[in-house]
Amino acid sequence: MSAADIAHCGTCDRAIGSYAPGHMPDLCPVCIEAERVRVAALVATYELGTVYCTDCGSTNVQAAMWVCPNDDDYVQDPFGTFGHELNSWCEGCEDHTRLRMVDETDGDGS
Repeated sequence: MSAADIAHCGTCDRAIGSYAPGHMPDLCPVCIEAERVRVAALVATYELGTVYCTDCGSTNVQAAMWVCPNDDDYVQDPFGTFGHELNSWCEGCEDHTRLRMVDETDGDGS
């Protein structure tokens, strides 16, 4: 295995091993945990019902919705669109990501 075959963390540049092409993680386990803690702390500050990106914690997100064009009614999250990254977008990540709505399991929700 050559040095070129070793993946490096996108944040701290630690070597994180070798992986099959297309299956390399972006972050090392230390940075993954630090990011999880950061997002959890951010989400704890949001009010109940706030929708956020599960990757970065941003609330600057968009979700696809089904609309009844004859009466302008919409069906919110009819098939779990928040949980499916192809139906949602995060401006912070500039990518399709999974969205989640803050509920009682996300901390104090205040």
